[in-house]
Amino acid sequence: MSPSPHTLILLKEVLENIHFPQRLDTHPWVDSSFVQREMERDPGLASLSPGERLIITLARLFQRLRPATPPRKGKRLDSRWGEFGLLAARYFAPVIFHLSFPSSLRDAWQTIDSALLLFTFGPETERITEAQRQRYRFVSGEPEAAPYSTLSDWQRRGLERLASLIEAEEQAGKALPHANKQQIKQKSHKQMPRAWKHVGMGIGIAIVVILIVVGAWQGWQIYQTAQAIQQDVHALETFAAQALAVEPQNLDVEEVEEAAAHLSTLRASLHLLHRQITPLLSIAPFLKWVPVYGGDLSQAPLLLDYATQVVTAADNMVRAVLPLLEKMTDDSHSPLEALANLQEINSPLLEMQVALTRARLMRNQIEDTRLSEATRLLLERKVDPFLVKMEDLLPSNDLLALVQLVPRLVGAAGNGPQTYLLLIQNEDELRPTGGFLTAVGRLTLTNGKLTQVNFEASYLVDDFTKPYPRPPWQLREYMRSDIFLFRDANWFTDFPTTVQWVKFFYAYSRPFPVAGVLTIDQHALVEILRVVGPVAVPDEEQLITADNVLNYLRSERAVLLKPAAPQRLEDRKRFIARLATPLLEKINSRQGYDLSALVKTILQLLDQKHILLFFEDPEAQALIRQRGWDGDLHPKNGEDFLMAVDANVGFNKTNALVDRSLSYQVDLRIPQSPFSHLQVSYTNKVPVAVECYQLPASVGKGVPQPNEYPMYDCYWVYLRVYMPAGSELLSSTPYPVPAGRTLREEAVPARTDLLGNENIAGVAVFGTLLVIPPGETLATTFDFRLPAIAHQVGENRWQYRLTVQKQPGTRGDSFLLQLLLPENAVIQQSSSPLRVSENHSYSLETSLQEDFSFEVVFELH
Repeated sequence: MSPSPHTLILLKEVLENIHFPQRLDTHPWVDSSFVQREMERDPGLASLSPGERLIITLARLFQRLRPATPPRKGKRLDSRWGEFGLLAARYFAPVIFHLSFPSSLRDAWQTIDSALLLFTFGPETERITEAQRQRYRFVSGEPEAAPYSTLSDWQRRGLERLASLIEAEEQAGKALPHANKQQIKQKSHKQMPRAWKHVGMGIGIAIVVILIVVGAWQGWQIYQTAQAIQQDVHALETFAAQALAVEPQNLDVEEVEEAAAHLSTLRASLHLLHRQITPLLSIAPFLKWVPVYGGDLSQAPLLLDYATQVVTAADNMVRAVLPLLEKMTDDSHSPLEALANLQEINSPLLEMQVALTRARLMRNQIEDTRLSEATRLLLERKVDPFLVKMEDLLPSNDLLALVQLVPRLVGAAGNGPQTYLLLIQNEDELRPTGGFLTAVGRLTLTNGKLTQVNFEASYLVDDFTKPYPRPPWQLREYMRSDIFLFRDANWFTDFPTTVQWVKFFYAYSRPFPVAGVLTIDQHALVEILRVVGPVAVPDEEQLITADNVLNYLRSERAVLLKPAAPQRLEDRKRFIARLATPLLEKINSRQGYDLSALVKTILQLLDQKHILLFFEDPEAQALIRQRGWDGDLHPKNGEDFLMAVDANVGFNKTNALVDRSLSYQVDLRIPQSPFSHLQVSYTNKVPVAVECYQLPASVGKGVPQPNEYPMYDCYWVYLRVYMPAGSELLSSTPYPVPAGRTLREEAVPARTDLLGNENIAGVAVFGTLLVIPPGETLATTFDFRLPAIAHQVGENRWQYRLTVQKQPGTRGDSFLLQLLLPENAVIQQSSSPLRVSENHSYSLETSLQEDFSFEVVFELH
């Protein structure tokens, strides 16, 4: 329903005077129902002038217009975000975040992206990941504004939506009791609001502000309340110090329950204190003159309101954490059952988030420069770092999403059993998504319980009574694979594409509905066993541990590589199940290990891409994509990108003895025309001499292999390099393969293949076949003319960003980055320390344990 013309007129009057709050003190809306309702929710607004209260209330209402999903990609002019972003940039971001006011719609257009990030993540923009920036990028640095007619239309529709919301709030607010309205009207004091700022959560800040306020007034009833507060604060201070000194799994549940009781009492006492001293708070603004503590006393109302909100957030945080802690320390609950009950903490988490939002606003209204030195230092040195740590321990946005999703994923939300495929990959024979697809498990979860487990060798999935498609051309040419089979489904670098082929092949012979696909490699098994402890495997004399599991896996596979026996494939199935089944049973039993330590290890393995995830649930998939756990490629428009991907095509396990390193030189001496030089180097550490024929050296060549496991061989690899879309290959150093060495016994000329984009948006792909003999090092190079990957961000200032994506299954490839900058360049900002070399060259070295991101800003003098 369209708003009334009168409402639109009043709204425009507010926006035209939004940076002059005093002009709005007599505006008709200052006594409106929706303003009074906001004051009841947030008593701290009583310290502001009528005009300021009105502006803050409208700003909070405005944030409810923010679309629930990020801007649509491919359609830059997303009208939902255009309407919200234009009003945010022109009116509300300048007020809330202390920015300059744009002078026109076109000026506002240029600041829409920064305004959207502020309203989505808050002012601590350095904590925003590049993936988050990309998701909410709307204008994308376009120098040309949208047509004026479009901007005008966005503003008109945005104002209409906000006016309609105001009318709805006004109607809802008319039900407020008259007495409450009169009480709210009497509370007034001028205090300009300061910027919103994320400050985290916790108990510590309450200790500071409560002591400041309690010491400001006397009186018997107030004194009694203050004494109760001080007792609770002292108990909580002791608990907080102890809690931060230990890992979460070592917290005593009874101590946490006791702290929860103190928090609940403290919260009630604060509300009582607020009611008792409300008449006294009105004189606080007149105490600025008091020597030393005038700033503390004059800001006492704000400090008390801030303390109330933080304690409310802390109270809800403990209410949310306590049930999880009880389940973590109760061995009768399996990890999946604990996850299935996450819905229990949904309500306190939501209340915590609301309280934190209000607390963040309060914290930024506190003028640190007016506080006494003792109070200011206490805030800066103890309280603020404590809050940041607490926020890191409990990231509420991700946790809230997880609370909603996990019960569905484990079949505990009334959605029936959920079946997942678990791909077992062997990185000794490296493939694009982590390793050769050795086996597959089918896991079924029902009401948070693992109700079915079935593992089998990848070869058993194929059904040769049915037609199969042709494989990618490299498999045909280099491995003589004439049909595309399940075991080769992970030839594709982007995991979502691999998943589609896995599900296609699996459904051929196993018609089960699949809710998701997960991968795990050998290194992940090692690290999980390191936490879980030894596992007893049937028919094995010794326990399988983190120290011997690789020998166990390799020796068992070696047996399977001997001349085929009648039960060879069935033996493979039993071999995988013999290890996987007892390991899953031990994890599910909760016996002998710390659950939180296992969770921490799994999160690290996800970050390092030793585990990949794919869910059919779109919300779950969006969450893991945001964390970079989806195995997809994530090039960013207008930025540099690099990913080197190996596929072992030698029918061997030589990757266990091969080291790889990358050296990438970026020439920005002419920032508008960048070039790059990439060198990929391999060292084959096999200790015996082997002639390079494309078959395992143990087959027909008589080369002794360790435990019959084919590691001692030449490394046959098809290398693919992923660069930003628009990259032009200028030169390269490929290598030929002589005739008679490959399976087809045909020579392979020295060539670099131009592979297009492999249906991956934002990249250009190049490939080449390499063979590295034992004991040798081989380097192949590529020279590129790059698209526009450096951008001018101010007069004579340039910005360059690079993402190096790690190949799953690899373990810390060495990476060297070299930058060549103009002679007159001076680095203003760098996300990583750089070494300075001759000829205006800068460099850094790192290990690709995870994806690597780099940003540098330089200025030309």
